[in-house]
Formats: sequence, structure tokens, C-alpha cells
Amino acid sequence: MKEGLKHHMSSKPGEEGKLLAMLSHAKELAQASTIPEIARATLDTVKSVLGYDLGTFAVVEEKGIHFIESTGFPNFQRIRIPLDGTGISVRAVNTGATQIVDDVTRDPSHLAVTSHRLGIQTKSELDVPVKIGEDVVAIINLESIKPAAFKPHDATLVELFSEHVAAAIQRTRQLEQLKTSEEMYRQLIESTLEPVVVIQGDRVVYTNEANTHLRGYDSPSELLGQDHTQSYPPEERERIKEMAKRRQRGEEVPNRYMMKLLKKDGSTVEVETSVTLVNYQGRPAIISFVRDMSKWRHYEEQILALHTHSARLATASNLKTIIEATLDTVQNVLGYDLLSFLILEKDAIHSVGSRGIHPVIRNFPLDGRGITVKAAREKRSILVPDTRADPEYIQGTAETLSELAVPVVLDGETVAVINAESTRIDAFTENDRKLLEILAMHVASALERIRVREQIIAEQARSTRDLVDGANKLTAMVRHDLRAPLQTISNAAFLLKQHPERLPELTESIDRSVAYADKMLEDLRGMTGPSELQRALVNLNDLVEISLAQTKIPDAIKVTVTHSDDFIAVSLDATRIRRALDNLVKNAVEAMPNGGTLTIRTEKHPEDVTLAVSDTGPGIPRAEKDLIFKPFHTTKKTGTGLGLTSAKQAVEAHGGAIKFETGNGTTFTITLPTKNP
Repeated sequence: MKEGLKHHMSSKPGEEGKLLAMLSHAKELAQASTIPEIARATLDTVKSVLGYDLGTFAVVEEKGIHFIESTGFPNFQRIRIPLDGTGISVRAVNTGATQIVDDVTRDPSHLAVTSHRLGIQTKSELDVPVKIGEDVVAIINLESIKPAAFKPHDATLVELFSEHVAAAIQRTRQLEQLKTSEEMYRQLIESTLEPVVVIQGDRVVYTNEANTHLRGYDSPSELLGQDHTQSYPPEERERIKEMAKRRQRGEEVPNRYMMKLLKKDGSTVEVETSVTLVNYQGRPAIISFVRDMSKWRHYEEQILALHTHSARLATASNLKTIIEATLDTVQNVLGYDLLSFLILEKDAIHSVGSRGIHPVIRNFPLDGRGITVKAAREKRSILVPDTRADPEYIQGTAETLSELAVPVVLDGETVAVINAESTRIDAFTENDRKLLEILAMHVASALERIRVREQIIAEQARSTRDLVDGANKLTAMVRHDLRAPLQTISNAAFLLKQHPERLPELTESIDRSVAYADKMLEDLRGMTGPSELQRALVNLNDLVEISLAQTKIPDAIKVTVTHSDDFIAVSLDATRIRRALDNLVKNAVEAMPNGGTLTIRTEKHPEDVTLAVSDTGPGIPRAEKDLIFKPFHTTKKTGTGLGLTSAKQAVEAHGGAIKFETGNGTTFTITLPTKNP
């Protein structure tokens, strides 16, 4: 089991590989002759393929669930839970539906006492009912210590495998009954869907209708009394005849093997047979259960073809390519001719691609009727054997009698629907549903990849626009703002030549213009210069005193400075933090043209220091709050729009943060770590 599974998983990546591994190991259930053996084989297979270590297998009997086998639970005990009580497994039996629970602590049906008795406190759970017809006969229970550990594709794989488990349980029950009652032989064998043949000596003494049809005969009487070796191609007859004789003598021989059967018309069919010794009419005999492997071979071929065609989706670069690849895959792999691909937009779905039928032009709202609408709304596949009996059916451009609609779900929301229709009743099988659901997962992945790619392109475009916009603003700002001080300097120089006696006045004008131009260049350097810090141990209080001493503050503004400590030492780049502080002080002064109070506060904390600058101005307008640190954004006539941006960059370069509060006045607070980041 283990080596074969590893080979499957390594050679077929993704969900198709897991599905093929499941199908491969489903054959091993034919070797199980008891319910406990079936339970062990089931848990081993699910654990090996899906990788879940915690699981139990329970059978349904006498109005209760009996847990008989486990894997991964150290304190497992065989326990029974009544069907009229609580429990997620109980709910799975009573509803007949698979249960996926992301957080069992939030599920009122969860039995915490059961987890305690098993020895492990789990967080999430998957319960898949095993059904024979409409009756639930067993439960495959998987659990995990992680929340939301189970995905829809896990449930799909286990559901498919549960069909094989159901067949194994049914066969085991039949064998038990066959061994105790010859009359029951006939009743059960005739009712089973699997071909069955009974051999005594070299002769066929019984065959059911299913085996008769498999071999291409009209009546079982045509096979009765026939030498059973005539059922096989000539090259296999001696081998199988010898195996039958040895088995009837009680010798150890394989009880399950692959072979070919001859049909009445001379063609062959590949089958898997499982044989056991029985007592038939008082004499030893061999009963052989036969499984037609041609449909499974076809199913495997479909999965491989699905994998191959889905690779085209992996390279799709736009929605049109995804639609064409999806329709091609469904048409070529599954053989459907009436197809449509629908997209969900604005609470309605509409066709964007079709095959074999004319696309329906109108939209279908999600709150209305329609099979595809129901699949999109409920986020689950809908299989309708006969559309005439379904009130949801809406006839499109062709009158169809059966329909299969599978939603494409991305991030928990339906984004598209793959729809197949047929002019025949009951044209689609559960296997068709599974295959189309797997394809829908591929489509969802392709759509997600394109969506992420479009987001990246859009983000790059926005970044490019911001960069160009910033460059244009920078160019305009430099042209505008430098022109004014340069013109002032030029005018002052001209006047000096004409009026030398005005030297003090004109020199002061030149100094102011040079200082303004220098500040603008410093702001630009803070934005575009090197980010490497020139750190030194500095008293934060000294920076405040220097900044206030060199900033022109009108007499109408009162200045208040408070320090939590006389000496607040911090390692920083004094030039860059000083420039950030100067900008905050200057902005505070400009916010109070009619006077007010400027407050500066420094505080020392165990892990950081803070520097707060407050004003009593009108505050920052609501519309400006989100733009306050944006480069080139300014409300001033001559501002560069770089002061606060430069301050933010300087603070964050130190591993700190800057924030503001505004209302009746504004406070900017700088927080700097005392230790270098």
C-alpha cells in the first residue's frame, strides 16, 4: 500500500494525484473480509493520501453510532453514541450529509466529553457518511488540532472513497449471509449490482444477471454448466484453472487479481475479481465477485486528461483564455456538447461563452429562478437528472432534459458557473460532478492568479502615476519657489548698484531669500538623500532649546517647555531630528497667526522617549488629515509640501513613529526608541 501510494503521489501532483491514489487503494478494500478490516484499511488510506493523523471509523447500528477503529488517538475507546443525542457524527448520520466544521468549540453539537475520552482536544472536524442507497451505514471521521484544517476538496475525495467503502461493507454483509443460507445466496446476489459467478470444480453452477450482461449474453442459462476456463482468453486459462483447483483444495493462493474475460462476441473486458470459498448446495465452491474495470480505467483516463488540459489554465493570462480553456476541457475530456460559462457580476449571472448552444443574452438575478442561479447562490454543484421535474429549471435557447451546474468559488464567493446540459434524461453521473468540481477548482486558481496579477499591474500603474505626479510637482515647485528668492536676490543686487546706502536693508532681504532657498533644498535632501544615520548620544532637551533659539517666534505667541527629566539621553542623528523638530515648530507658529500658545514637552520612558509639539490654532481640517504626510501636499501659498514628509521619514529611519491629534489645536508627537533598532 505505502510504496504504491508514494509512487502515485510523486508522479501525479495536486488533487488529481490524490484522487488517483484513492482509486488505486480503493481496490484493497476488496481484500477486507470483516468490518474492522474495512475500517482499518479506510483510515490507513485516508491518512496516507490526505495526511491527517487523527481519525475514527464508526458503524451505524441499533439506533446508535459505534466507534470501532481509530488512528492517532492515544486513549481510543470503543464508544457508542445514540442517534437521538448530540454530536457532529450524529448529525452526519441523521442528515446523510458531509459535515465540515472549522471550529468545533462553536458548534453546539460538538461532544467535548468524547474528545476528552479520546485523549486529544481537537479544533476542527470532517465527517463523511458512508451510504448504501439512502441508508447511512458508517461514518468516516477526521479531526485536527488546528482550526479550519479541512477543505472542500478533502471532503470531495473522502466522499468518493466512501462509495468504495460502502461497496466493501455491502459485499462483506452479503458474504456473511451467503455463508449461512443458500437461499439468501440467490436473493442477495441477484440484488447486487456487481457481477457474481459460482464455480464448482470446473463448471459454472450459478451466475447473476449482472455477470450475464457483462459477458454479453442474453440469459444466465447460456453460461450455466460452461467450463469456467472458457470465460478467459487462451493465454490465461491454465493459470486460472490451476489457481481454482488449489483454492478448492484449501491451499493458499491470491484471492484478488486482475484478468480479462471473454465476451460472447469474442471481445474482452478487463475485470478485477475477488474470490472466496463457500459451501454451495452441500459442496465446496468458489464465489467470485467481478468488477468491470473498464469504467474505472476510463475514469482514470479522464482524470489524467483533465490534468493535462488544466495545465492550459495555468498559463492563461486573461479571462477569455480561461473561458476557452475551460470549455475545451469539458468538451474534450467529459464529452459534453451543450456547455456555457457564466460570470457573476452585480448580483446576477450572465453567459460569456458557450458550446453547442446559443448563449443567453439576458442576465439572471441571484434572487430569481434557474439551476445555474441556484448553484451560484448556494455555492454548491447542482445535478438535475430530469429538468421537467425541477421547478428551478428555466429553458434557455435549447430544450434540455438534464443539467449539471458547478460554481467556481473564490475566497468563499461564487465568481462563475460551469454549466453542462443534455437533451437526454439522467445524462450526468456523480463522477461527472466530481470531475467538474475538480475543474472548477483549477478555474478558481487561474482566476485568482489573474486577479492578483491585475492588482500588481494596477498598483505599479498607480506607483508610476504617483512618481510622475511627484516629479511634475517637484519640477513645478522648484520653478515656482526658487524663482521668487532668485528674483528677490536679483532685484536687491540691482538696487545695491543704484542705491548703495540701502545696503543693510537689501542685505537682509538677500539673506532671507538665501535662507528660504536653502531650506527648500534641505527638505529635498531629506526626501532623496542617503538614509544612513549619523548617530550620536544627544540630550533631547538641548535640541529643543537650540530649535527655539533659532526660530523666529512672534511676540503674540507664548512658549511653554516642559521636561520629565533634565537630561534625556538618546542616540540619534541630531541633524535629521533637529530638522524634523524645526518643521513642527514652524508649522505650529504658522497655525497661530493671531497669537496663541506653543507647547513643547519631552518625556523619558523605560523603552523610548517622546517629543510633543502643540499649538492652539484652529486644528487640521478633516479633509486634510489623510494627506498630511503625503509628499508635495501643502495648504500654504509658498510651502514645498515636503516638511512633514521629511520629518516622518527621519523619525521612521530611527525606528520611531510620528502621529498627530487635532481638534481645538494640534499636537504632533514623536516617539523614539532609546535603543537602536
